[in-house]
Amino acid sequence: MSLTVVQRFYEVAKQEAEATALGVAYDGEFHELPWWFVKSKAKHFGLGLLEQGALEGEYFYLLSSPHPFWSYAELGALTVGLKTIPLPLELPIAALEALFKRFPPSFFFLGDLTWSPVEPLLRRVKGLRRVVLVQDDPALTEVTQGQALSFRKIFNAGIRSEAKHHAAYRHLRASLTEDREMSPLRIGPRGEIEERPLRYGDVNEVCARLSHALGTGKSRRLLSAADLSHTFARIVALYWPIFTAMQSVFAEKGGDPLLEIQKFRPEAILLPNDWITAMRPLLSSLSPPSSATDLPGKLRWGVQRRRLRAKLGKNLRCLFSETPLPGEFEETLKLLGIRSLAAQPSAPNFLL
Repeated sequence: MSLTVVQRFYEVAKQEAEATALGVAYDGEFHELPWWFVKSKAKHFGLGLLEQGALEGEYFYLLSSPHPFWSYAELGALTVGLKTIPLPLELPIAALEALFKRFPPSFFFLGDLTWSPVEPLLRRVKGLRRVVLVQDDPALTEVTQGQALSFRKIFNAGIRSEAKHHAAYRHLRASLTEDREMSPLRIGPRGEIEERPLRYGDVNEVCARLSHALGTGKSRRLLSAADLSHTFARIVALYWPIFTAMQSVFAEKGGDPLLEIQKFRPEAILLPNDWITAMRPLLSSLSPPSSATDLPGKLRWGVQRRRLRAKLGKNLRCLFSETPLPGEFEETLKLLGIRSLAAQPSAPNFLL
């Protein structure tokens, strides 16, 4: 039986300890985080959840956040057998309340929001153990009657209680199988809720297809700026790099895609929709010769092709997107020798 993404994560973190796992921008700076560091954050956060009373199979909600704590929190929650429900920020309160009734939350990752419309709703939820914050917020801690804790406090509790929960943590991690459910829902490319469970085996299948699309060459880096609450984006940008031991770089929202690509020179990119819009004029500039005998046209086309490849970082081999690419966009990519692969949200496993 194949390893699940959680089991693979700990194997890769052991083998590639000093290599860079994540590239993230926060607090105005870019940080490259090694595998051992990400592993420690996820593991001890998971142990901290056990110290807070987490039980296998309970639900851990996460509101979308650009902070790396979001990634550690999800991996840590999965490690100790929780089912995660990542949600986009723009989800209506009525929809969230309906989800709470069906899948009652034990933990809610509020992220770096200090005030949110969900807080009155959270105060009414029975069985909610903790609201997890990026930073301590005394005001929020007071209104949630002590339920709100920072990621760091739960992480530190996990370090202190490691010996106490180590056996349970190892058992939960080892017991994960491909038929186990990771999440009861999937979130589509526009934040729409799809009521289909996501299982570990589904992730394995999609990751295998992504690897096939990229080819056999060694890949070091994937670049994305997508919303990780979306299921396909999360598989591409967070889970798949774990299977391939590849660095996942999360670009800053609103940045110039070409500058980001030239800076990081990735072999693969997950294109958010705004990047597709920004790159269309550039890709439409490539015009192949009109005939096989048009020597000046062939020379111009060769120069155009080399310049365009340089603007795309030279190493780029594959583009992934949550929605189908425009037809002319795909044609240009073929001329450049770059593969493209779009999610199929209605398909059983996005790409099948």
